[in-house]
Amino acid sequence: MVSQLVNLVTAFGYASSVNVSSGSGSTSQDNVYVSSYAGLLGAPTIDWGHYQSTSSWNIGAGTATAGSSLLLATFRPLAVVQYVDNNNNGKYDVGEEYAVKTLNQMYSASVTQNSDKTVWIVSYEANNFGFRYSVQDGTVQNQGVNVDSNSVKVDIWIRPQSKAQSNGKVALLASFSTAQSDSNIGGNVNGGNVTVTGGGNVRYTRNGVGVGISWAGTASSQDQNGNSGSTKVTTDVLTVQASASLTINGQTIIAANVLTNIPKVFVFNFDATNPSEIYWDPTLGGSSSASSVAVSVLAVIFAMALFF
Repeated sequence: MVSQLVNLVTAFGYASSVNVSSGSGSTSQDNVYVSSYAGLLGAPTIDWGHYQSTSSWNIGAGTATAGSSLLLATFRPLAVVQYVDNNNNGKYDVGEEYAVKTLNQMYSASVTQNSDKTVWIVSYEANNFGFRYSVQDGTVQNQGVNVDSNSVKVDIWIRPQSKAQSNGKVALLASFSTAQSDSNIGGNVNGGNVTVTGGGNVRYTRNGVGVGISWAGTASSQDQNGNSGSTKVTTDVLTVQASASLTINGQTIIAANVLTNIPKVFVFNFDATNPSEIYWDPTLGGSSSASSVAVSVLAVIFAMALFF
């Protein structure tokens, strides 16, 4: 089920199973929730949630077990930074910027369906930034990535608006945070600051259910003359406090999310020189050992029609 209220879009999927035989049995329930928003009150945001509950019993043995897990995650692009890599370390460092554009701006939101009404495409567009994803039944392969039944593959486009400087580069600042609630004891979370050259991921798992974000190691780009190419992505993953904020070039960029379990700031560096456009795709969501949930999402880069 997908619904839209101005710039707020929500999607919900549900799956359950019951197995009973000779005095024993088991049940499982999965719910996936995806919500997105972009507007003047905040930067673009995609929320993802997964609730899972299981139970089993054996009357002859006199045993019964039950458990549940709730995982929530928020991905929020914060700002586009244009900079010159003065120290030649292949990434943005504070002080190298010549333009910073926060993403708190006016967006237009749209939700469209394919011809058989099984796929919903959700898109947000502004003058210099936008993203698109879609929600559909089943599991598909999108742009070489197998998108399972509870993941969100996001296509992001960036059009730097400030006049390019010699050897100018572009970085996207974004935040990612999770919240977990579980009725069972177990699981682990790893934190820390790292630099990743190429594709990477940050993932949290608990009792067989996981949530995280992964990203492609390359992006498509276009130069000032309209020539297309591919550019390397280098990523700084920074662990911050929930109340942290970041000020760059006089602009305050809030890094914290409403979710506060080890929030992280990502600095995605695109190696293209003076690009006019960048197209790139991270993936948000999780996987479970339980049965598939009847919601999955895939993204299509600026296509007016789906490819299937």
